[in-house]
Amino acid sequence: MKNFLSVMCLLITFVGASAQDLMIKNNGDEIKVKVLEITNDNVKYKKHTNIDGPLYTVSKSEVKEIIFENGDKEVFINANAKSTDSRKAVFIKTTVDSKVHPTQKVWKEEIERSSNLKKVNSPEESDLIFEFRIRRAMGEARVSVVVYDSDNKKLWESKKYRGTANIYNRMGASLHAIRRCMTKGIIPEMEKGTF
Repeated sequence: MKNFLSVMCLLITFVGASAQDLMIKNNGDEIKVKVLEITNDNVKYKKHTNIDGPLYTVSKSEVKEIIFENGDKEVFINANAKSTDSRKAVFIKTTVDSKVHPTQKVWKEEIERSSNLKKVNSPEESDLIFEFRIRRAMGEARVSVVVYDSDNKKLWESKKYRGTANIYNRMGASLHAIRRCMTKGIIPEMEKGTF
């Protein structure tokens, strides 16, 4: 019984000690840490091997991502990396009265069909904000979009594009209308230099 309790105590200590956050730096270094605070400019942490030791601070510009012990990720946008990518960063939102709200995966696929655009997850990271209005009724969808710059200044508004679900396009009506809005509205306007 005494050995069993000793083994259990060691096992609990080992499991507790193995829980850590993983900080991945831009240079590829992976450091096991316990993140204590993330500020606007810095990440404050303690080394996993010395939790009672000193508090370390690293600039967020040096950190690529943090994978927390519970599996959540925090990805940091590096200003230098962003400037080398010539694609425009786009944040997607749908209006409150939209009848359809596609998944983030669908938006990413549709936005990145254009070699000039990439989807981002927050308005702060974006160069452009696309606000889609999606209405659906009787097997058809109507989609329009308003394009804003990062300061919420309206740059352009599309007409309504109609989409239908059928065997030939192998898409639902909403996706068909979104794709038509992108290919017949947004991309030609970008090529003209409207935004």
